[in-house]
Amino acid sequence: MTEKQGYSAGLARRMLIYFIGNIATKLITLLLSRLQTRLIEPASFGSYALATSILPQLVSISFFEVWSGLLRFMFDEDEERKPQVFANALALSLLLGPLFLAALALVLQFAGSMELYGPLLLMGIVTLLDLIYQFASRGLGHNRLFAAVGIISSLVLGLSQILFLTVFRLGGMAMIWSPVLAAALSVLLYESRTGLLRGLRRSHLSRERIRQLARFCLPLSVNATAYFALSKFNEFYISRVAGELALSRLTAANRMGMFVNLFITVFSLAWQETAFALSGEEERGRAYALTLRRYIRVLGGALLCLLPLTRFVFHLLVDRRHYGAETSALVPAALLAIALSALANFMGHLFSAEKRTDQLFYSTLLGAAVNIVAMFVLYPLLGLQAASVALAVGFLANFAWRMILIQSSVRIELEHRDLVYVVLLYGLLTLLFYRWTSTPGRVAAVLLGGTAAVFLLRREIRELVELLGRRLGGGSTGGHHAE
Repeated sequence: MTEKQGYSAGLARRMLIYFIGNIATKLITLLLSRLQTRLIEPASFGSYALATSILPQLVSISFFEVWSGLLRFMFDEDEERKPQVFANALALSLLLGPLFLAALALVLQFAGSMELYGPLLLMGIVTLLDLIYQFASRGLGHNRLFAAVGIISSLVLGLSQILFLTVFRLGGMAMIWSPVLAAALSVLLYESRTGLLRGLRRSHLSRERIRQLARFCLPLSVNATAYFALSKFNEFYISRVAGELALSRLTAANRMGMFVNLFITVFSLAWQETAFALSGEEERGRAYALTLRRYIRVLGGALLCLLPLTRFVFHLLVDRRHYGAETSALVPAALLAIALSALANFMGHLFSAEKRTDQLFYSTLLGAAVNIVAMFVLYPLLGLQAASVALAVGFLANFAWRMILIQSSVRIELEHRDLVYVVLLYGLLTLLFYRWTSTPGRVAAVLLGGTAAVFLLRREIRELVELLGRRLGGGSTGGHHAE
């Protein structure tokens, strides 16, 4: 096996493991989506969804994304010293606790939702612990544990939310209590397997290591603050200007993006470890570029398939009575914004691998500024569509600036051909999305999108077939095709 094949195989193996660990969560979330939109009043659905989506970002800001620093420093340590990194990450989190208390109060006061302070505080604590354990388990090489815990906690989340919605009639509060229960169970399962908390010793703590973690993670917190402005400003703006019902429609439209988010989450987890492992290699620029090209192709293929399918599956995800054609019309721009956020996220992992986290802030701040300006300009012209369009423009600026900045550290060439192909085809399919509303037209759009995706991914499909042939045949069949 060549070095290139080994690199690709390692990334693919990690992606498979993380796919298994995350698919349960995403599928259950998709199944719950229709139940939520049916049993939670449209006037409050968007508010609860916004609160629960903001919470993880507040945890990232307040606790400096300490879990990312934990994983990065674990890669630099031998097995015996890795628990010490966990101990110091936990200590840093305790020191940063008051910052989270204040940030949560400030945001809820602004949103007029102080009654949620207690439940969201508890949700924040278990979310923090869950993230620390997830990344520590990955740093210890327990990727299968990560997958297993993901499946179990997802089942608990789904079953408990069904009970909270249908039996206990908790309404929007079910969107808070079920993740709390699932995350708490996840923490217990991780601890029972790793024994990290039980193995803590005072001698593990080091002021110097805590300072190193803080220096590494502080730029991640600043970046998370700018990302909060980039990704959540539009929802606050819609809530204030257009009302809670408009916010609920925007939230419902974003549900289609869960399919893309599954791929983004799985790839990001696998790629983060791969990028960290490659960070010392002289040829890492070629590996980064190869992965970026494949990322664009697979992400583009997903968009080309998913957009035409929206007409058939959207109302399986949300309740038709509350969210009709005016909501599904928001989907094309929403999917585009999610895809561009994925590209920006990809570049963010490169900066972490290169230990240049201080540079992340500038690109995110630029994206946030572009998004906010675009929102003010476009909302009078496009209405609700402006939220996703402005977000897409902001993430595009973010990605472009990161591509420029990273060149001073490692040379990465962007393949324009596939990118142009995806942009042109997605533009055509978006036009057909609004024009071909009859059943024959929808079927034709699905066939067109699927054919375009297969052509785009022909290399990946061929390699997958050859890989399966080698595995099933017990030997080698065919050579490796160059990029």
